[in-house]
Amino acid sequence: MNYIDSHAYVWSNDKPLTLNSNNKLELPPKKIEFSPPELLLRNARPSSVEKFVLVQAPKYLYDNSYIIEQIQRFPEIFKAILLIDPSNNDISYEINTFSKLGINAFRIINTQINELEKYNKLLEIAQNNNHIISYSNQTENFLFLKNVSVKYPNLRIVIENIGNIYNDKKTFDVKLNQLCELSSNKNIYVQLSGFHAIEFNNDKINIIKKLIDSYTDKRLLWGSNYPFQILEKTYHDSISIIKLISSFLSEKQKDQILSNTAKKLFFD
Repeated sequence: MNYIDSHAYVWSNDKPLTLNSNNKLELPPKKIEFSPPELLLRNARPSSVEKFVLVQAPKYLYDNSYIIEQIQRFPEIFKAILLIDPSNNDISYEINTFSKLGINAFRIINTQINELEKYNKLLEIAQNNNHIISYSNQTENFLFLKNVSVKYPNLRIVIENIGNIYNDKKTFDVKLNQLCELSSNKNIYVQLSGFHAIEFNNDKINIIKKLIDSYTDKRLLWGSNYPFQILEKTYHDSISIIKLISSFLSEKQKDQILSNTAKKLFFD
């Protein structure tokens, strides 16, 4: 079976890296100057990964031109999650333009509970057009996401990188429980990615077991978090967490997590 990577980044070396200091997303110590799609394909193909969801890199902020260029180069292989300015007065036109390019997913980064109002227009348009919101959580809890899910019950929401709950070991268990509790909101999905930041395989297995129990395989999808994954591990290490290490999963569950959930969300 061919698999789908639901979380990968690409960027060019001809555009200097300028991280937004407000979003708390920083490059790891080993700086990556160049992440072209060809290198992603070279890393992924030996693991039978054939399709990818490219996530707009924070370095480009609201300039989505590079990621759009890549999906136009490889339309059968790539889909995209774009980052757009929620305060843009022409946001309806902007989303409609992207929709014509086959883009159905938009990213929200690092929001607080009191910021919901500024995203209402984006969220309303996304729900009405059956689009997806991909959420990068960097907050103390999941209250923002819970409120979004309740207010927009038909909006499909993907939590990136298992909610980044591994960023603080002291609150890890609390955040994992919060993430599992969100499963009662049936429009929420969880992306199993970012496992390279977790040291022990037993911890990874326990996370997946709890999320399977809460969300089932139908609302879980795998992502590599490439190229950050390959700074410390290999691309194959990422997919092996589902294919090999998680031996408690059936083959049907593995196929669902590694391909079918992402296919239904982004490619169908």
